[in-house]
Amino acid sequence: MPDAQTELASFAKDYGERLAAWEAAGEPLRAERDKAIRAAYRRGLPMAAIARVMGISHQRVSQIVRS
Repeated sequence: MPDAQTELASFAKDYGERLAAWEAAGEPLRAERDKAIRAAYRRGLPMAAIARVMGISHQRVSQIVRS
């Protein structure tokens, strides 16, 4: 029977692989979000309003707009 450390190490390896796959799958969606934010900003919507609608901070909106 494997010991607790071996079981945890096995879980951690599997978890890391699954987390990486999940994060990679979210990348296209994040890119779409950022594109929509930039478009709204170019059309004159204030960063604070964009932040409220998107549920993120105005600082994050600023980072996205300026990237």
